[in-house]
Amino acid sequence: MTSISRLLHRRGFGIHSPWVYTLLRDVLFESLPYYTFSPLRQQFPGRTRRQIAMDEQLFRLAHYASPIPLTIIGNVSPSATEYMRQGAATSRHQATTSIERIVVVEDIAANLATWQHYLSDPAATATFDIDGRRGIAIYNPQLSKLHYKV
Repeated sequence: MTSISRLLHRRGFGIHSPWVYTLLRDVLFESLPYYTFSPLRQQFPGRTRRQIAMDEQLFRLAHYASPIPLTIIGNVSPSATEYMRQGAATSRHQATTSIERIVVVEDIAANLATWQHYLSDPAATATFDIDGRRGIAIYNPQLSKLHYKV
C-alpha cells in the first residue's frame, strides 16, 4: 500500500496544496533535462541511473531554492555537491516565497534519528520522504504541517 501511495503522490495526485503540487511536479520529479546536465554527466562518468537522477534532483532543488539556504545532512558525493553548486549558480530566482530554509537528509535509514528530528520539528512545515532514501524538510511559516511519502 505504501508503494501505491508513493506512486500516486509522486505525480501530484492527492496533493491539495498548489505550492506542494508545483514543487513535486516541476522541481523534484521534473523529467526534462537542464542544459548543464550533459556536461555534468560527462564530468562524473560511471554513476548508475539512480545516482544521476538523485544528483539531478538536488540540482533542481538548489536551482529552485537559491538564494534560500539548502543544508545537506549525510554522505554527499562529489557529483551531488557539484550538481548543487551548479544549480544554485544558474538560478535567477528572487526570494519570492516565504521559505526560510530547506534541509535534505541523505540516506534516511543511516540517518534515521536525524530524520525523525526533522519530522517532529514543528517549524519544519512540509516534509517529504522520497523513496525512503532522501528526506526533505522545508521551513515555511505560512504552511500547515504536512508530511508526504513520494
